[in-house]
Amino acid sequence: MSQKLAPGERLHLEQLAEGLEVSMTPLKNALNQLASDGLVEIIPRHGFYVTNPSPEKIAESFEVRCALEIYAVQLVIERASETELQEIVEIVDRLEELAQAPDLGAVYQQYVELDRVMHHRFVELSGNQAFLMAYDREHTHVNIARERYGGFEDELDKAQAEHRAWIQAMLDKDIPRSQKILAKHINRAKNSLLREMNNHSPYS
Repeated sequence: MSQKLAPGERLHLEQLAEGLEVSMTPLKNALNQLASDGLVEIIPRHGFYVTNPSPEKIAESFEVRCALEIYAVQLVIERASETELQEIVEIVDRLEELAQAPDLGAVYQQYVELDRVMHHRFVELSGNQAFLMAYDREHTHVNIARERYGGFEDELDKAQAEHRAWIQAMLDKDIPRSQKILAKHINRAKNSLLREMNNHSPYS
């Protein structure tokens, strides 16, 4: 996430083990876990590499995320308390403050992180831990791509309008309206990121 290791970079186990002051066994166990999380790729007879998700993989991750969040709407409306929904409202308020900053570039990474926190908390309010684990796994790829390619600064006003409309629909307990707004929001974010990737990545 910090981009200290470049996408596609080969991981040299001896250097990692020395730098982390661990033996090979726990290091390989950790790398295998990262591989299962989609953060490391294992290429037989070649080694471990930092994952470099393609636009196609990012599109798939957004599709999984959309399916999970759309269904989560119903669960959250059924299960979340008014106090818990107000947590989302408060985060939207903070996002609004960041979106109105004079220098969007200076606050963009903070906005992205807070946006991630908001959507994570929303899925968490569904009360379904399997949903949350699947969501976090897929959204990790999206976060990495966002960190790498940036973008979106010119669309924060659209994102905030969607956030406001979505949370109001949630407060109104209007499942179909909330699902429709959320689907539009996620698909717009997907298309924006894919444009950035196709404009600046070796996949274009």
